[in-house]
Amino acid sequence: MGKIIDFPCSYGNSSGIRPEVTEGLGLTFPDAYLHNHTMVKLARSLKEKDGAVHCDLSFCHTLEAEAMGGDINLGNDRQGPRCGGYVCNSVEQLLELPDIDFSSGRIAETLEAARILSDQGEYPNMELCGPFTVMANLIDLKYVFKACRKQPEMMKEIYWKFGRQTLNFIKEAEAHGIRLISYADP
Repeated sequence: MGKIIDFPCSYGNSSGIRPEVTEGLGLTFPDAYLHNHTMVKLARSLKEKDGAVHCDLSFCHTLEAEAMGGDINLGNDRQGPRCGGYVCNSVEQLLELPDIDFSSGRIAETLEAARILSDQGEYPNMELCGPFTVMANLIDLKYVFKACRKQPEMMKEIYWKFGRQTLNFIKEAEAHGIRLISYADP
């Protein structure tokens, strides 16, 4: 059997909110996570501090869930956006959530930040979340894991719904100048 080795991905742990990234930018939090012009500043500073060749957006793992109606605590200058509370109590309710509206809210501002960066010659990278990460911001995952075993057809429908949302997000990201996409899910 192969050996499992931990890979210390320190770059992947960047949140865009550590003091050396934000100092001197004149930003206030959580307000900085809400506007495209402040996201551009954060992305550029993060790129510089990490010695990266691209500018990362969205600085958290809550963007898609918020755009589907999730309750998100936007955090402060020490902790970024995170789940504020669950909006679903059953997996069936996940299917009732609205599709992502890319024309308003924080997700629209993030896409506009990507367009601005791209127009200015930067290489914006959109960090997308997979279905388990998105669901973890909408419902207690114990219900999801139980449904995986007891309601596999329901879960299949849910995965298709979340998959369509991800594909739509990729199309929107491309339309806003994104050429790099990173994807993560447990």
